[in-house]
Amino acid sequence: MAGLIAGFAAHGSDALTAALWGVFVHAAAGKQLSKRIGTVGFLAREIPYKVPGILDRLSRK
Repeated sequence: MAGLIAGFAAHGSDALTAALWGVFVHAAAGKQLSKRIGTVGFLAREIPYKVPGILDRLSRK
């Protein structure tokens, strides 16, 4: 999640906005993984693979 927050901040978001977006995207990735794998069984290292798709969908809204 720190990488997400840092990335949003690097693209110009203020600290609060970057933190909120980072938490939101991190949670969305976890939710997607839990639907596919279950609430127990996925690893934290799997979350970054979901981020590009989530950001793509959000940019289309």
